[in-house]
Amino acid sequence: MKNFLLTSIIVASLLSIASCSGSGSADTQGIDTVSLTGELLIPYDHIKNPGNIYASDDRIFLVNFPDVDTLIDEFTLDGKPVRSFLRKGQGPDEAAFIYSSHIDAGKKRLMMVTTPGELRSVSLAADAQPLTEKVFAYNQDKDKLNFSLNTFMMADNRVLSAINSDKGIFALFNPDATFDRILAGHLPESDFGEGLPEYAKINFLQPIGAVSPDGKHFVCYFGRADMTGFANIDGDSLDFRINYVAPPKGINVIVGDGYISFDYGDDYTYYFRGNVTASDSHAYMSYCGMLAREAEKRSKEMASGETEPFSLIRVYDFEGNIVRVLRTDAYAKAIAVSPDDKTLYALTENDDNGYYIVRYTLPSYN
Repeated sequence: MKNFLLTSIIVASLLSIASCSGSGSADTQGIDTVSLTGELLIPYDHIKNPGNIYASDDRIFLVNFPDVDTLIDEFTLDGKPVRSFLRKGQGPDEAAFIYSSHIDAGKKRLMMVTTPGELRSVSLAADAQPLTEKVFAYNQDKDKLNFSLNTFMMADNRVLSAINSDKGIFALFNPDATFDRILAGHLPESDFGEGLPEYAKINFLQPIGAVSPDGKHFVCYFGRADMTGFANIDGDSLDFRINYVAPPKGINVIVGDGYISFDYGDDYTYYFRGNVTASDSHAYMSYCGMLAREAEKRSKEMASGETEPFSLIRVYDFEGNIVRVLRTDAYAKAIAVSPDDKTLYALTENDDNGYYIVRYTLPSYN
């Protein structure tokens, strides 16, 4: 295993939508696996076309793909529909497409990337109008940092974002939207694959992440690598840790006359899939660890009923240590956890019933 730690003293492509579960890497040896049996919470006839799920202390929110008229559906914790809002469109309080999103549970708002380099929010408060607000916009052209599709804001308004740059793949920005520093540099070419330019690596290392409800913690995995990141606010400081196990596999770089492209080899591997969710104490990620072709085959078999559905969800503390593995009895396309770590929600799908939401009661942590 390869590990490195980056610490700053002053201070993930759209979501994959299938789930799979391999045997797991060596660092889960000796970790307890807890089997969970879920209950149907929200049936298919109350759901449109969701790509992600979020939970607050009193609501569940589904974020839809942009083939529907409203992009957010709200439900009670008992699964009863409340409202649909945020119209699809080009207007000032609309969104044509949500590239990525995360929930700011403390301020009751959904943070959205609708334009690279910006963050917008929409209030989730029950008595608020669904108006959007720009809360971050990069304002330093001289640094020439091209933003990718995933940007996250923490409790002190510092921003972590994927960047498409020869300087690195992940950056930190101050509350005034000025660039602070690179938090994650590029993987060595010998690890990643010869011939692929630095600026193209973000295609395979998009950080799919989440912010804890209190805004003090951030967690992500990096695209197709076996690589996770953890950021924590402690007073005026922010530390950022990367756990790096393995680079993306099976990427064949094609260098032509004035162009570079790539295709996938037989050893192309999915390590993590789906989204990431976090409580105030733990982070949750669905682990795959399978060859892509085998993972896709298993996902189809689960959806059709040929194979018993399940997912393996790794639970981490915010130092990056795996503390538990959850085995659900549903094939989880996206997951959400309550801020108090008591309930897990899974967005799942099968060929007979379409999309539906399953609820799991989580055992307490000792």
